[in-house]
Amino acid sequence: MKVSTVLSNAIFLAFVFSQTLFAANAPTGTQDSRKMPTAATPPVTSKRAVNLPPVLKINSSDINMNAVLIDSNMQSAYRAKECIKENSEDISHHYLMLHKSISDYRNKANECKNKAYTLEDMKNAGCVANNLSVTQCSKQLFYMCVSKEKAEIQKESSGLGDAGWAAESCAKELRKNAHSIINTTYQ
Repeated sequence: MKVSTVLSNAIFLAFVFSQTLFAANAPTGTQDSRKMPTAATPPVTSKRAVNLPPVLKINSSDINMNAVLIDSNMQSAYRAKECIKENSEDISHHYLMLHKSISDYRNKANECKNKAYTLEDMKNAGCVANNLSVTQCSKQLFYMCVSKEKAEIQKESSGLGDAGWAAESCAKELRKNAHSIINTTYQ
């Protein structure tokens, strides 16, 4: 199984279990009754008791299932789940590429530190034209030498951050849909 598939499934399951955990650990005791779901009670139309039949079949028109709203929220939840999955794959990709980029940077940095630079290299780095000291020129030569690897690290770090932000945004949408479905089923 691919690492990205395992990671995306793990993130999705962690989200689902965290929502279940938070619901199971809800505080008990005094709670605001306005925020608690209540069972629907039939309106009292008169003070005398209604004679109920021995067998009662529920009339579908008496129950508001909000099927359209539930279906709409389920479609949105599915899109959010797919978004999380896609971004999880991007996170895995950028993480692996960042790991490789850092390794490449370290190797190149060691190579650049041990390299003997010519006068031509110093001219290309701007050491001669800017009349830099040995220390300043050494830094300039080093930064020029590792510039490609540094740019790759910045690219992958940015991609990783963007994918993480997008996954977080999708997770918020998924939570919103889940809460809407819960609230709809309590009506």
